[in-house]
Amino acid sequence: MVLQEAMRLHPPFWFENRNTTTEVELGGKTIPRGAMVAFSRYSLHRHPDFWENPDCFDPSRFDPENRNNPGTSCAYVPFGGGPRVCIGRHFAMMEMLVIVITVLQRYQVSVHTRDRHKMSAKLTMAPKYGLLTSLKLRL
Repeated sequence: MVLQEAMRLHPPFWFENRNTTTEVELGGKTIPRGAMVAFSRYSLHRHPDFWENPDCFDPSRFDPENRNNPGTSCAYVPFGGGPRVCIGRHFAMMEMLVIVITVLQRYQVSVHTRDRHKMSAKLTMAPKYGLLTSLKLRL
């Protein structure tokens, strides 16, 4: 649930694009067949129509028992969706789980008080100023 919530708030690729297969009307505008349409995963994952307290880190929203924000709709697409969903999504989630568990078994991790949390959107999203953390060895 923690990893899913982290991926909701910080998807690896912040946007997605597709080409229309037919002419379609969207928001009162006609989009011709073959046009490229782009949308922001980052914005979708924080949209208040789909998520309660969208900017708040709340892993419980991915608890299977939670019906308020089940994350099972098309409002949660960190790896895309449909026939073009990322083929490596399961491997990526398992890899992240192993890394997080390994680090947390050895260290207590905290975000430093001087951290300036601001994201930078390029091809991928990353902390604009890095991420200042403190590690304390677990005994």
